[in-house]
Amino acid sequence: MKDDIPMLDTGENPEVPMPQDMIDLEVKFEKLESELRDVNSNAEALKRNYLELTELKHILMKTRVLFDEREGRTSLNTQNFLPEDLKGSVQLEYITGVILREKIPAFELALWRGEQVYKSVFIIFFQGDNLKMKVEKICQGFHGAMYPSPETPAGMQEMAKGVKTRLDDLRTVLNQTLDHRHCILVSIAREIRVWMTKVLMMKDIYQAFNMFNLDVIENGFIAECWIPVANLEDVQLALQRGTEKTGSFPAALITRSTQECPPTFHRTNKFT
Repeated sequence: MKDDIPMLDTGENPEVPMPQDMIDLEVKFEKLESELRDVNSNAEALKRNYLELTELKHILMKTRVLFDEREGRTSLNTQNFLPEDLKGSVQLEYITGVILREKIPAFELALWRGEQVYKSVFIIFFQGDNLKMKVEKICQGFHGAMYPSPETPAGMQEMAKGVKTRLDDLRTVLNQTLDHRHCILVSIAREIRVWMTKVLMMKDIYQAFNMFNLDVIENGFIAECWIPVANLEDVQLALQRGTEKTGSFPAALITRSTQECPPTFHRTNKFT
């Protein structure tokens, strides 16, 4: 199972369920399935949000490191990244984001030349709206995630604080969601073998009913079967218990002599 929760065998031997019991089981299964789907959906959404915030945190860290290497700067001055002869005549813009590391070579080439994955932070400088559209399309084509980045160190620091707060909140909510899912799965693991036994019992009952013939006159079912002589009393007691439990008309077990050859019968135990 998803949380590696083993199915427990309590050794309980449930009684044959009534038809109403199967309706109750079906309702319970549908409710548990719906609850698990909702929990899983919420957990996936929280994980995606958590991943995006984590990526944004690393972008802010890497961007600050890059711009902190420039001297005498209180704000992000893209002129520092231009050659001397172009300063003042060209205004650079930039896009920041993350991308899978194995896609970096092809990503760089296109620009200018469900397991654990590694991503790299990128910052791309460009001039003009046309290049901006081209860069954005290439980023989308390589499934790179683009994030906004403030232009001042103070703005970066403020955003980093906000991201950290949101990450802490998300981590708390995500852990609570996963704990809730774990509790649901544990409760299911305690009951699932009993449920499976009950379902198999009902399937066997209906399969046996399919071999009965309907007696329209007597308004009942008639069937012929082979029963070991040593088990006749057990069958009689089982029929009696069923009659008392359901309040139905008593069932009759009639034995008769036959010249037919009985089927092969080997008594088994829990080992055989």
